[in-house]
Amino acid sequence: MKVHFTDRAELADVQELPNGRLVVNARVARGGNIQEYLGSEVGKPGMSRVRVYRPEDEVFNVDSVKTFPHKIVTLDHPAGPADFERDAVGWIGDEVMRDGEFIRVPMTVAAKRAVDAVKGGKRELSVGYTSDIEFTSGTSPTGGQYDAIMKNITVDHVAIVSRARGGPELRLGDWRSLDDNNPAPMEITAMTELRKVVVDGLTIDATPQSAEVITKLQNEIERLKTGHAQEIAAKDAEIAKKDGEIDGLRGKVLDDAAIDRRVTERSDLIAKARRIYADVKTDGLADEDIRKAVVAAKLGDSAVDGKSAAYIEARFDILADEANETDRTRGNIAGRPVHTVGDDQKAANDAHAAYVARLTGKKGAA
Repeated sequence: MKVHFTDRAELADVQELPNGRLVVNARVARGGNIQEYLGSEVGKPGMSRVRVYRPEDEVFNVDSVKTFPHKIVTLDHPAGPADFERDAVGWIGDEVMRDGEFIRVPMTVAAKRAVDAVKGGKRELSVGYTSDIEFTSGTSPTGGQYDAIMKNITVDHVAIVSRARGGPELRLGDWRSLDDNNPAPMEITAMTELRKVVVDGLTIDATPQSAEVITKLQNEIERLKTGHAQEIAAKDAEIAKKDGEIDGLRGKVLDDAAIDRRVTERSDLIAKARRIYADVKTDGLADEDIRKAVVAAKLGDSAVDGKSAAYIEARFDILADEANETDRTRGNIAGRPVHTVGDDQKAANDAHAAYVARLTGKKGAA
């Protein structure tokens, strides 16, 4: 992708001509280094920063170097491509050369407002150019890690700025007047590039070192938050499991009264079932299945097929009532009261007591 960049450079060997113009011999570009950009600057808003490698064979490529001569000098960067009539305060000369790892160019600052700005402390240079960015990560020959590679560099202008991107080697140098037999160095103040960093939704300016520390701290905070959330989720899952086990155990534990009540209900059901249908099998059957078996035995399978448990229970209760009524009728016909299961048990108990009394010789036993 094609991206517009601005990099920091120096104003070195500044000389003031009798006509007030400044002649500058400036380092304006560096090769073989890695520079950091905001992700938004290089089309990657999802990345907080992007490390871009500038290979020497790209920075010092003949076709790239040939784009420096006769480009204009501006005071700050223009909003778009530089325009001579609107933006020019000076120009770059022909003698572009390599100076170690840098490119050095001659330039003239002609406009008075730009000369005054330089004398007033606006003393850094920022090269405006376009290049292609290839997002390929790797390691530079010097061991630096990068996320992308810069290629096909084309210079548009060189701007005089207060702050610009670059290393400590690329800052304002000394200057002197040609009319001054005892040149004095201009005070040099190192300019540090500021980066925008978002902290809790607030955008602040920070030095590269501070921005890096802030980013590391933010990443660490996010890591701790994620770890804490995972620990809480694990504890919640453990508590939920324990609660489930407790609920399961509670469901299995019945108090004595509940056990007695359940035994009574089961006995009553079996007694009713046998009064309705004496041969009914109840062992191992649930209450619902006992009722279903009795109704089917008395009324046929069609009475239970496809019927709900509530329907079958109602039919069972009707049959139980009919069985009780039949027992009462039979008792009346025989001229004796109707027995219940309890009456039979009482008679058996009385008979057993009388038998014991006879064996022991006791009187008055019923």
